[in-house]
Amino acid sequence: MHDHLPIYSETFNLGQEIPFHAKLKDWLKQYWDLKDSEILHIQEIGCDDHSCPVFETIIVATEIPNLPQGKNLFHSLSDSEILDKVRILKLGKAKHLLTKQDIYFSVEKQK
Repeated sequence: MHDHLPIYSETFNLGQEIPFHAKLKDWLKQYWDLKDSEILHIQEIGCDDHSCPVFETIIVATEIPNLPQGKNLFHSLSDSEILDKVRILKLGKAKHLLTKQDIYFSVEKQK
């Protein structure tokens, strides 16, 4: 038995660079129509078993400045008051391996 847990969790405003991916912010602006006032919460989920290939990246865009971080970030998204004020992309890759196509298709799938 093993767990899939957050292995990375960070918050960025649009004025900041995303250190692990030079183009990610530009692609999100282009395809997701991010507003300058929105904040990005990026979390990578991995597995504590090295033989398990599970990796996913979850990106949340919101104007709520103080969402809880770490494990609590996505538990808090079940609150309907918060859920109405966030947009979520869930991608089946590690954060540094995301491509322009991944972002485009994830956004298109939500439409």
